[in-house]
Amino acid sequence: NATWIVSLAGDGKAVLRRYGPEFKESALLFEHSLIRHLKENAFPVADILLTQREESFVEWDSAFHALFEYRKGVSRMNFLSRKQIKERAMLI
Repeated sequence: NATWIVSLAGDGKAVLRRYGPEFKESALLFEHSLIRHLKENAFPVADILLTQREESFVEWDSAFHALFEYRKGVSRMNFLSRKQIKERAMLI
């Protein structure tokens, strides 16, 4: 995969991901459903930005592309207890 930080209108930023040629659509759909599931359960993940057609990715130039919310990050795993890690792992 290749990943870029891109500028949006105004002062916004997003993360553009181009998936490698070996990435199958079924795997992409699974990944995006997992991200939505984690987000719905308050796991700190970057949200997927939908297209104008309300899709989570596009196919362009023989590859899948998706746009994600830009989140200036810090490693949150350093701040979790073993119990919290186990609880979050159960979500997956």
